[in-house]
Amino acid sequence: MKDAISLLVLTIVLLASVGCANYKIIKFTGTNTSVSGEYKAHSDAEEITTMYRKAIDSVMNEQIGTTAHTLTKGNPEGRLGNFCSDAVFEQSLLWQKKNGMLEKVKLDFALLNNGGLRVPLDSGRITIGNIYELMPFENEIVFVEISGKQMNELMDYIHKRTTLSGRKSGVPVSKNFELQLDTINQLNYCQINDQQFDANQSYTIATSDYLANGGDQMAFFTNPIAITYTGIKIRDAFIESIRELGRKGQVVDAKLDGRIGYVR
Repeated sequence: MKDAISLLVLTIVLLASVGCANYKIIKFTGTNTSVSGEYKAHSDAEEITTMYRKAIDSVMNEQIGTTAHTLTKGNPEGRLGNFCSDAVFEQSLLWQKKNGMLEKVKLDFALLNNGGLRVPLDSGRITIGNIYELMPFENEIVFVEISGKQMNELMDYIHKRTTLSGRKSGVPVSKNFELQLDTINQLNYCQINDQQFDANQSYTIATSDYLANGGDQMAFFTNPIAITYTGIKIRDAFIESIRELGRKGQVVDAKLDGRIGYVR
């Protein structure tokens, strides 16, 4: 028995010494290989990639419209966010009309997030490639119906985001939503479609499926009264809105119109 115990203790000590061992590198050999533009492209690889590059470029370089000036994000509102949220709302209404949904779902406004808008739209020509850079994600438009209580949470969220700085500050909303923030008394004055906000009624918002699932900390969307999936890519909504302006001979010219501002 005594020998067995001694053997067990010795085994534990050996295992512990192996587990806690400090290994050191005693020898190392290697070579450095510099990488520069002097290396020639592999002919077979270049042949394959050239074929795809030409096909992609023919699509991405297509001009779909022009801008009167550079559109950038902003806080509490920006020209880029105003254009993008208006485009989502307008394309959502067209989808409703096409699918006989205008009477079934009363859409109130659109809401996006500045973090999802990755680059500005520079002045001049707009290509499909520019829109893929602006919205590289595969997010789709959904309609989310939420309660008055959740709407209050949405307004509080916007209020907080306007106090931030950086890429995620500010919340783009469409022009039929107006929110005036009173930072002294921590109050929100809101009108939707020219009607005073009513906490006793529900509201339906066009947004992205990412945000509808609580993305960017938008928890007020996660337990909706109802949700409608459109299958419209947000990117495609931007493209179609720009093309429509082009067909009318107009340029993209989003304005700052006070849809979100400060009382004091």
